[in-house]
Amino acid sequence: MFRNLRQQLSTLLIMSMMAIGCHAEVIQKITVEGNKRVPQSTIVAFSELSPGLDVHQSDFNNAIKRLYKKRLFSHVAITMQHGNVIIEVTEYPIIRKVEIKKNKLIPEDGINEFLKKSHLESGDVLDPAKLHTFKYSLQREYQINGYPEVTIAESVKKVDEGLVDVEITVMKGKQYQIRKLNINGNLAFTNRVLFKQMTLGRPSLFARIFGGNYYSSAAFERSKAELTNFYIENGFLKFTIENVAVNYSENGQFVDIVVTIDEGPRFMYNSLVIKGDQQAKSVIVPEVQNIQRRLEQSQKLPFSRKDIFQMTKSLTKAFGTMHYPLKTIDPMVIPNEASATVDVTLVVQRGTPIKIRTITFSGNTLSMDKILRRELAISEGEMFSQAALDESVRRLSNLSYIKNIKPTITPVPGSPREVDITIALEDAPEATANLEMGFNSTDYVVLTTSLKHPNFGGTGNNIDFRIEKARTRTTVSILGDIPFVLDNGLSLGYRAYYSNKQNANDNTKVSKYTWQQSYASERIGFNLSATAPISIYQNIAMTGEINKVNYSYDPNDTSLPDSIRDSIQRFGNNIWNFVTTMRWTRNTLDRAVLPTSGNREELSLKFGVPMNESFTSYGIIDSKIALFKKLGTWPITLNPTVRVGAGQGFSGFSNITGCLTGQINDDSCNTELPFNEKFYSSPTSPVRGVMTFGEKVNGKAIGGDLITTASMNVFLKPFNDDQVIPSLFVDGGYIYNDQDFNFNSWVYSTGLQFRIMTPIAPVLLVFSYPLKIDDDSSAFGADKFNYAQFSMQANLY
Repeated sequence: MFRNLRQQLSTLLIMSMMAIGCHAEVIQKITVEGNKRVPQSTIVAFSELSPGLDVHQSDFNNAIKRLYKKRLFSHVAITMQHGNVIIEVTEYPIIRKVEIKKNKLIPEDGINEFLKKSHLESGDVLDPAKLHTFKYSLQREYQINGYPEVTIAESVKKVDEGLVDVEITVMKGKQYQIRKLNINGNLAFTNRVLFKQMTLGRPSLFARIFGGNYYSSAAFERSKAELTNFYIENGFLKFTIENVAVNYSENGQFVDIVVTIDEGPRFMYNSLVIKGDQQAKSVIVPEVQNIQRRLEQSQKLPFSRKDIFQMTKSLTKAFGTMHYPLKTIDPMVIPNEASATVDVTLVVQRGTPIKIRTITFSGNTLSMDKILRRELAISEGEMFSQAALDESVRRLSNLSYIKNIKPTITPVPGSPREVDITIALEDAPEATANLEMGFNSTDYVVLTTSLKHPNFGGTGNNIDFRIEKARTRTTVSILGDIPFVLDNGLSLGYRAYYSNKQNANDNTKVSKYTWQQSYASERIGFNLSATAPISIYQNIAMTGEINKVNYSYDPNDTSLPDSIRDSIQRFGNNIWNFVTTMRWTRNTLDRAVLPTSGNREELSLKFGVPMNESFTSYGIIDSKIALFKKLGTWPITLNPTVRVGAGQGFSGFSNITGCLTGQINDDSCNTELPFNEKFYSSPTSPVRGVMTFGEKVNGKAIGGDLITTASMNVFLKPFNDDQVIPSLFVDGGYIYNDQDFNFNSWVYSTGLQFRIMTPIAPVLLVFSYPLKIDDDSSAFGADKFNYAQFSMQANLY
């Protein structure tokens, strides 16, 4: 009986104690201890505890978790006595500086970027977890670059109360270079092709002499993944790496690697279909049609995942152009292992049509909204199209006074079928009143004063007034253009100018290379132009100009070519001309400055008609093509360019029609192009370094009526924040008279060019080397060649 009574009393006592432990208490007061830097009010707010709150032990546990999540404290404890809550904290110290020792692999900029991403810069809180992440990233980078035994040591030194210095020391250990790499089992691709796919390939002679191609397990795992991905991309869906043997040399400096693979069968396309609604099935995409057509002809086509990616990309663009509300394109690839074929179905899911509610601009403090809106390929109230938005960004990027364009698409709250588009951008520097000082190889010093405004009043109107003075010439001009005069995009341009060019002394460098400087001229003129778009990328321009020219020459200069002397003697004074030019341009460049993709094509027709019947009329056709293509993921852009131009003179205005309609053998149709309208070169164009480009008389270039040139420019990665743009080049071409084309006459040069954007001026440095130039055996004499060219256009603000 007593035993049962004792048991009941014990149970009652335990239950009472549990009830007391679970009973909620009311917080009367909160104090914080141990904080040096973080205010007490901030810590209390982080804990989410407050006086008057009923709390259990679980509330304290949650408060501790919340404080730890702030990554500010190394220790947190909460106790409660008689309604008084005490929060004890130990703060992480503040970093005064971080020093990396014995690091010779990663540049200082790269280390600083690592520290910034890890939040370990000066002034940051020292969080051990972030320090560990940084050490791991640093170790991984060294391992990938051939230091498998690298260790990273840390030292935290207390400088002051709550302030520390962090010292990280890199101990690289041994570095192993790949001596041999063999791949066994490959039949579809050669070792040379496979080595190119792998980060760690067969060691080159350069690597053996100067170092490189180092082994690490991390880097080699990446190489195996690259090899596997390459095979699968090319249709070997069953590809496997069966065995890898890594053998270290006795001296511990080299490794020999043997990789054994099983390629498996190469899968071929069996079918390719688009599944979706009728509109989706009817879309025309060349990549899809080409494969479907060849499959219908029973051709065997290797499957490639790159094909799928490109087809999906092209379909997305095509649907965007036709305002098809696309939701997703889901490629379904079903392999048949028995026949080693795949059936590909591109499942197109139609999305909900989305309408553009508003389009707003931000950041344009100078440019008017309406000026920016006229460049857009989209407008409010239309159905949204990603293709049209991309085209709008491209058009804005080609405005010289706009930069850093970033569109944002935001769904309208409560209206899932509408979006708002915000286009953030920046106004580029606008009006400049400059005193410009230039230097080049022909004029020496050129002084210019100018007032330029590419976006006058925020209207997009361009105005440029300048006065230029060189040793032998003076020019005054004002030009500008007014875009979008009409809603269809028609723009107007104007130019008025006066120039006076004096005879160059034959002993000066100015007249050393060309007869273009051997006569004096005074010219005044005015022109108007109209430009209208004919498609998204194309426009056509018409220009009409009236000018008056007066020519003269030094009668004591007996070496002057007869064509120049006779023409000036006959028509030296008061020559009034009417010149009309038609120019077609197609521009798909991704941006105006330093493009990496797209092309620019230009074709111009120019006719000059004198006001007096006896003077020579002329016609000129000139074409230029420039392509830009980024080389894969490399920071290299290829830029091939080609130019072909030809001109013809006519003895008087009335003969033009007859010559153009078939009387080409008539003497009046074989008149030489006026000497001042001939094609000429400059020291930096089109064949860099050749100072007497084309046909010559008495050692000086006389220009010509036919120019053919080609150039391959390889733009390398800019450095110093894109201020220095290096490029390699190979130039070739020639200027002919009487349109006597002969490819064997072409001259060539190669070299290196730097375009340097300095605070004062854009500077052009050209270092060229002649591959083939005219020598003494040429019918026109030897060329003069300069190995270095320097050009500067300074802006002294």
